Amino acid sequence: MRFDTWAEFLEHQRRQPYMRQISEAVQHDRLLGPVYPRPEDVFRFTETPLRDVKVIILGQDPYHGPGQADGLAFSVREGVGLPPSLRNILRELDDDYFELIRQVVRQASGHVNRNGDYLVFDGVTGLPNLPTSGDLTPWTRQGVLLLNTTLTVRRGEAGSHCDIWQPFTDEVIRAVCDSAAYQPHFILWGSKARAALMRACDRRLLIGLPDDNGITFTTLRGRRVTFTHSAHPSPLSANKGFFGSRPFSRANTALLLNNPGCSAVDWKLS
Repeated sequence: MRFDTWAEFLEHQRRQPYMRQISEAVQHDRLLGPVYPRPEDVFRFTETPLRDVKVIILGQDPYHGPGQADGLAFSVREGVGLPPSLRNILRELDDDYFELIRQVVRQASGHVNRNGDYLVFDGVTGLPNLPTSGDLTPWTRQGVLLLNTTLTVRRGEAGSHCDIWQPFTDEVIRAVCDSAAYQPHFILWGSKARAALMRACDRRLLIGLPDDNGITFTTLRGRRVTFTHSAHPSPLSANKGFFGSRPFSRANTALLLNNPGCSAVDWKLS
């Protein structure tokens, strides 16, 4: 079903029986102890306007430590220490940085000069160092949807609400496929993210082999979409295919191949 805004989508979802079940389950657990994130942050994924969504990064459930979950997948607020998975994401972003710069050069007139550790492009200077902040909000302002497939979690109990939110977040993924103005690109980290996309798209096989850029093209819900898949950035699996997967530059390549005239995402955080 197509929607123009997240507000329209949420209003439709509130009329579904499972939303009452979700609300009652989460409220019950909040009476028993801390549940993350704060109620006002549960639907923060909607900060990326529905029609503007270009890239979807699927997470699993929020961070379950105090003060970590901010309502956006993998993100933490300014001043909060970097969780291990996020630290690995930022490390991969740092490694992918020079490929991102090369993309900018290929897509615009200008030139790049190396001055020590600095890159200068048409007067814009960037320093490819690991960001110190894990606040991923700048991505959401460029059409990146940071969606956990589970939107709440009990303190210290990873996966404690994984069965509660599935009907709702499946509908979020479907709404993006049906409503986004762009042909969307999915970044899938780990088997659970891939399974979530398949489930949301009625378990149709994600057929096709990656092209020379490591990008898979397929058709989901009548849209020509792209995705990349690698290991999860968790310390338990990051060395098994996440590091070196270049998800950020590949996302931009996919966007430009699948959406002529679309602007690339500036992934730099600092």
